[in-house]
Amino acid sequence: MITTDQPTIFPNTVVVAVSSVEDGSMKDGAELMTPDAVRHRERFLQMCGMSPEQAAVHFADFSTDDYCVYREAAVGLMPGVDGVSTQAANQPILLPLADCVGVVMYDPKHHALMVSHLGRHSTEQQGGVKSVEYMAARYGSKPEELLVWLGPSPNDADYPLWKFNNRSFTEVLLDQLQQAGVRRSHIEVSSVDTATNLHYFSHSQFLKGKQAIDGRYAIAAILL
Repeated sequence: MITTDQPTIFPNTVVVAVSSVEDGSMKDGAELMTPDAVRHRERFLQMCGMSPEQAAVHFADFSTDDYCVYREAAVGLMPGVDGVSTQAANQPILLPLADCVGVVMYDPKHHALMVSHLGRHSTEQQGGVKSVEYMAARYGSKPEELLVWLGPSPNDADYPLWKFNNRSFTEVLLDQLQQAGVRRSHIEVSSVDTATNLHYFSHSQFLKGKQAIDGRYAIAAILL
């Protein structure tokens, strides 16, 4: 975990952390439950002061047509869920990622937290807007009050979103979040480029032969 790459936008009632290559792969390619991946997730959560036994671990189902499936946190594996939320204290949420963007939203008024998986498929389905709409419907969140962190993501040259005129995840998701009513001043964008920063796993760079391991880093979040 690289200290300088952690979000700073949230109050001390929220803990959000992003792992790096040095913490090990949180998912071995398509395999979530290999002994190494499980051990790496447990160690990372413990390092962040979170209980591995209580964690909700969610990951997308790429065989579906709906990439905007959102649920309340439940302990254990949550397959096929693109966003997990909670108002419960001490409920860890963990999301393994490689090039897709992990977006963390916090509603300070209702003390509600969401970790949303926004990859190419979900972004094409307006996942940034729909994540905000879910928070509003579930918790009564006002978009203008949300604090949002956009996690690491690849640049537009290495990973262009061709349905959005080859723009980057950051550009497109900033537009979607602001379209949904989130204030630009309430959005923090990670400076980490997963396509060029060797401290972070990148599935696209693995496919190009530029990374040896098809690993996943993780975002973990919890309300205190």
